[in-house]
Amino acid sequence: MAALRGLLLLTLLQACVALELQVSPSQQVLRGSDVHLGCTFSVVDPSVKPSYFSAIWYFKGRQIVTYDNIGLSVQPRMSFNGQAAGDGDVSLNISNVAVSDDGTYTCSVIYNMERKEKDVRLRIMVSPLVTVDQVSSNGQITLLCMATGFFPPDIEIKWIKNEKVLPRSDLSEITRSEDLTYSAKGSFTFSPKEDDWNGTFFCRVRHFSLQEPLLKDLQLLHPGIHPYSNM
Repeated sequence: MAALRGLLLLTLLQACVALELQVSPSQQVLRGSDVHLGCTFSVVDPSVKPSYFSAIWYFKGRQIVTYDNIGLSVQPRMSFNGQAAGDGDVSLNISNVAVSDDGTYTCSVIYNMERKEKDVRLRIMVSPLVTVDQVSSNGQITLLCMATGFFPPDIEIKWIKNEKVLPRSDLSEITRSEDLTYSAKGSFTFSPKEDDWNGTFFCRVRHFSLQEPLLKDLQLLHPGIHPYSNM
């Protein structure tokens, strides 16, 4: 009978806890920003004090923050307020975010016998540096548009003249650098006509980090006077 009463008491205690967890929406921020990943919890009956409480943040399969009755363990550039955790706020702050911080974070809370977890996505963005050039060979002109140092890798590069996208604007293979950013090149090769000389072409770059497309202009010069000509 005593065992039954104990089981019923434990079941009632678990039911009273009714742990609820809320996290902030996914975020898109520029590299170098300071980020607040919100995570709060509540219980139906806060008067039920936990016999065990812990808050853990996971990233890419490893614990980056651990807070429990033993203490606090936190990775560099990250901060966690243990005092606020007692009031239901187990948010994580990350300073000066890098590309390596891009990914899904999991907030996990254990309160008595209950455990809840929720994910929040953090997307890091780095704007591309765009340069343009022209190269001549065998009577043809190749317009080059180089985008470097961007993240994430999805990007669109197009050459435009007279507000029209030029056909066969080729995007080269996207390559990854040691700093985890990407580079790509958009090219357009053609045999110039008379009205092309001294005309203005535009490279248009679209990327997640840009609020609007980036336009870089290039005035087509005769190969004989172009400082970068290979002829």
